[in-house]
Amino acid sequence: MARKVHLCHTPVEMPQRRRPTIKHAAPTALAVAKQAQILCGWRDWPLAHGNTKLKDRDVLIGLLCAFWEPLARSLRTIDQLSEVDAVQEQLDVDRLARSTLSDALARFDTRPLPEIVSLLKRKLPQLRQGDPVLDQIVGKIIAMDASFFSMAGDVIWGLRQRNQHVSGGREVRLDMQLDVRRMTPERFAVHGSELGSETASQQTMLERDVIYLGDRNYPGFEFLNHVFKAQAHVVLRFRSNIGFRVEQSKPLSEKDVASGVQFDELGQVGAERKDSYRKHEARPPAQQLRLVTIWDPAKQEQVKLLTDMLDLDAWIIGHLYRCRWMIEVFFRWFKSTAAMRHLISHSANGITVQFYVAMIATLLLHIQTGMPVSKYSLFALGMVARGQAQVKEVMPGLMRLERARMLEKQRLARKKAMKNKPDHLLR
Repeated sequence: MARKVHLCHTPVEMPQRRRPTIKHAAPTALAVAKQAQILCGWRDWPLAHGNTKLKDRDVLIGLLCAFWEPLARSLRTIDQLSEVDAVQEQLDVDRLARSTLSDALARFDTRPLPEIVSLLKRKLPQLRQGDPVLDQIVGKIIAMDASFFSMAGDVIWGLRQRNQHVSGGREVRLDMQLDVRRMTPERFAVHGSELGSETASQQTMLERDVIYLGDRNYPGFEFLNHVFKAQAHVVLRFRSNIGFRVEQSKPLSEKDVASGVQFDELGQVGAERKDSYRKHEARPPAQQLRLVTIWDPAKQEQVKLLTDMLDLDAWIIGHLYRCRWMIEVFFRWFKSTAAMRHLISHSANGITVQFYVAMIATLLLHIQTGMPVSKYSLFALGMVARGQAQVKEVMPGLMRLERARMLEKQRLARKKAMKNKPDHLLR
């Protein structure tokens, strides 16, 4: 029945309260409902908010459901989404009220989340379309980078906007490591105004026998020393102001020359610096390193790569560094396609939860498709999440699109190889 109100003694019929405009969006068949019962006992987690029945499990389920609905990117729309019947089936509360959800994010117990991520990683399949060059390399290959995300309000602990065209506002920095073979997040850290450098953050996430790929921000002596102490490996964009003393030049193969390699040299890093080291500065690594110089025909410049791997072919070192761009592609997908550019929480804890949710959803994408994340996989599984299709219905079309994308990528690579003949390489 429509409600009646009286205005100037005249009865007026008011329309009923509208149902939420987001009509579907719970990935019931895809992940949340089934995975929630087996991942770390979510039902046993403590209350996130002392004055309500809202549990951490409900918060995580609600945010996962919102990930698959591009309209649900604020506390208000998540509140609205939580009243949809398909989402209600997954929750133990009537709704995720906006103010209660905000408090719950700040108090969320994040300790079980790494275990959930580890469980999902053990379920990851092999890629249907792999990189044959990377398949020759033993060990995990990790790209490192950082990106900035806008916050919902002017929060003191965040960073001020660096963009001069944006007045006010705050942002946080996400330091991420991406598994290059799978294009899935490996580890991350959230920093605000208390942050140190990107290298200092990445140093806390190093693992043994991993190949780390980085840009010009990372070849500092302190970072290199931490990598070698962790018994890991690097391929980094070299900064010329560091200095490199050549001790030996390695001969180039035909494949090296065809790939644009100009020089392949062994030597000591930091040996040519004219200024003396201060007491607080890190000393350069003592071990012999390798400097591979490659010509970039697109920018018409030399690209110098520093690595400790002395036995790999020089062209493979160049191929590894080009794979670093996958983390740039992932950030673009993460911010634009997955619509995660803006953050819904004001607290560091809540922002960490939001990134963990995105990481879990990304792993679920990979588990369901066996492919790297893309706009095609997000769209296809989003249809499954909204109840518009089943996995078996969307997979043939998804595989067809991914195959076409891969063939186009290979065609462009062949065209580029034919265009970049070694006759214009600089010596």
